[in-house]
Amino acid sequence: MDVIKAIRVEGQAVANVPLSQNLTVYGRLEDPAQNPSCQPLGNLVLCPMEAAGEALGTIAFQSQAETSFTLSGNVLVQGVRQGKLWFGLRIEGALPPGLSQIELKNLKGYITVGL
Repeated sequence: MDVIKAIRVEGQAVANVPLSQNLTVYGRLEDPAQNPSCQPLGNLVLCPMEAAGEALGTIAFQSQAETSFTLSGNVLVQGVRQGKLWFGLRIEGALPPGLSQIELKNLKGYITVGL
């Protein structure tokens, strides 16, 4: 019996320019590069929405360069249990000129256990 019941990850997302877009973070248990509906593109893999996985949370910048976020969900729990987890990102709207990075900082994981 696995004792991990829930996982929550909190942190800060910092972009090099202010953003007004929402970024939805997805998690999946299978390598997207092995999915025939996904297309590898260098270090990235592009997938249609139906292959994105489970939505774990949203990073909402609201015209700022920094914002806090929380991720949680069953796929996050299963991924930690199995030792394999792939993350995906969906960006709503066009990215502004000059955006070169979004950094995730001060990540903290909270694990709920039970028998």
